[in-house]
Amino acid sequence: MKKLYSTFIVVVLSATAMAQGFVNKYYSTPNFDAQSYDVVSTSYGYIMAGISVDTIHKPNGYFTYTVMGIDTLGNKLFQKNYGDSSYTVGAGWASLKYLQKVGESYYSVINKIYGSNPSNSFFKLNEWGDTLWTRDYMGDAVDSILVIDNFTKTYSGGFILGGRAWNANSNSGDVKVVLINIDSLGTVVWKKKYNLLTSIGAESISSILQDSVTKKIFFMGYRGYTVYKSVFCTVDSAGNNITTKYINEPYGGVPGSIKQLHDGNFIVAGSYNTANSVGGFVMQKSTLRKLDVHGNTLWHKEFGAEGGVNGSGTIEVLAGDTLIVGGATDTTYAKGLGFNDMFQLCKIAPNGTIIWCTQVDINPPNTCQDVFHGLALAKDGGYVMTGFFTCASPNPFLLIKLDANGCVQTNCRATALAEEQPSVEFVLYPNPASNEINVSYNITSAATLTLTNVLGQVVQSIVLTSLSTTINANALPCGVYIATLYPTNATVTQQKIIIYR
Repeated sequence: MKKLYSTFIVVVLSATAMAQGFVNKYYSTPNFDAQSYDVVSTSYGYIMAGISVDTIHKPNGYFTYTVMGIDTLGNKLFQKNYGDSSYTVGAGWASLKYLQKVGESYYSVINKIYGSNPSNSFFKLNEWGDTLWTRDYMGDAVDSILVIDNFTKTYSGGFILGGRAWNANSNSGDVKVVLINIDSLGTVVWKKKYNLLTSIGAESISSILQDSVTKKIFFMGYRGYTVYKSVFCTVDSAGNNITTKYINEPYGGVPGSIKQLHDGNFIVAGSYNTANSVGGFVMQKSTLRKLDVHGNTLWHKEFGAEGGVNGSGTIEVLAGDTLIVGGATDTTYAKGLGFNDMFQLCKIAPNGTIIWCTQVDINPPNTCQDVFHGLALAKDGGYVMTGFFTCASPNPFLLIKLDANGCVQTNCRATALAEEQPSVEFVLYPNPASNEINVSYNITSAATLTLTNVLGQVVQSIVLTSLSTTINANALPCGVYIATLYPTNATVTQQKIIIYR
């Protein structure tokens, strides 16, 4: 195994910090360009991970794996670079999960090239950016090229690495999805390939997770070249395929993060292509999709204006299945004013209704792309986002700290995206009821109905797929219940119902 070369640099900056938040740029000293791809919280603040170009140890420069520690006020505490001139680190466009905290340790995956031989390194680090161990994974005799896109922890103490593999000597369009199960020390337990289509395989695994009860592994990905199509897959704990389900998106789309909700279903963030294009660019909107365990869509939500680079990439699930969704938005390209990508953070109710959205423009005015790449929850109830921008050189790491209301400054008002909220006519009968409850409402989209007892416990949750539904109430004890209707794209409505026999 090749020993990594480490450079340790300590720099303390005067941060542009305010009472609750900041927008800071961190230049990679002494390196040239840098791009941050992920952020997680630590005991002292935050740690970011990405790549930077080292021009000191090699005149033409080479990419190194780079971590930076930032305190809660935005001061840069340290920077560490890992790599040497014998290989270059692949850009984070390939690795979609650069940093993940598991217990008190931190893990990261990067793509490397030794000459013409590609490999993937999986790191274990402490919160100060020191590597505890590194494992390399390469392709095999059949599929010599392996690119790991993502990873997740398993409930056996190891990890599932997910990516793509193909034969360098054949048609590179025949891409296979790959899952690699490793133990806590990085040793391979099993490796599986999946040919989801016969001619064009899956392009990438966007996100992976394992269910804590069934131990099934779920992942979202996408395939195709001109039109990307999202795919939802389920495999068992030994990697055997159970379900492969494609999402019906007529113009294509790319999923980002997938998270499991407290009700057992899944939420997926991503981008959705519309029917429009401007200047050769397909217009996109941010999207959220709720799926059941079989990959069936319970509801689908698009939000924000059309743009050239719009999409949601990362999700955090709060109490009650309220969502924090990070991504990027562009509001100018569709108007013929050029690109002006901005970071976007939205708080979204369990039914997909937007509570608030905040846009952070790092480099106004137009023609600059602020590239969002990572989101984490701060210990004070706020949020941090990371990424980089492409309109100037050298490029720094970016860290944006927002308070619990999505504001950089205190007492700001987060931007609310305009949405029509249809009025809901919601009827329960008979009331009082004994053995069954009839439900009718006037919204044509799917909705979820919950029944909550006087102790605040949800005793029944039903997905309504038609305008009239009958619910079996035989198992409900007599008493008073609150029925809450969560329709897609409409206002949440509640009614009281009595069960009496």
